[in-house]
Amino acid sequence: MNSYSGMVIKAKAADSLDFGERYFAVAQLKHAGLAATDSRLKVLATFYSINGSRQSILDIYRTLQQNKTPVPFSTIYNALSRFAEKGILVARMQINGAKYYEVNGGDQPSHIVCYKCGQRFSFFNYQLMDACKKQLQHLGVESEEFSVSINGICKACAS
Repeated sequence: MNSYSGMVIKAKAADSLDFGERYFAVAQLKHAGLAATDSRLKVLATFYSINGSRQSILDIYRTLQQNKTPVPFSTIYNALSRFAEKGILVARMQINGAKYYEVNGGDQPSHIVCYKCGQRFSFFNYQLMDACKKQLQHLGVESEEFSVSINGICKACAS
């Protein structure tokens, strides 16, 4: 399935996320029926800043502490548990009994790529993804994965 490996959000305060990063995180939380609280945004942003790879609660806690973005351990635990309940993440138990979380690869952001500078802008649009899924269904195509990429010239390069 798809993954969010192309989406990188630096671990920083949720209020300092750029527009695209914040929009993506808020849209994902709202689609899952969760309020986009500052703590949840910080935890989700931190998870994606490490490329969505498998992380434990302690890994996320340490990353937030190192980046001087303190979030209580219990809040991280609750946020990751809710993300797993709502399908944003998948919880996996290891042989040693430790619980790790991974990105649930069911949905992924779309991308706009600038021809000139190569800058990539990520955005998430559930209506676009739903339309693609409906078209695949209409055509009788069972997809393993799909992505949307739009190529063009960004505002900075156009001026």
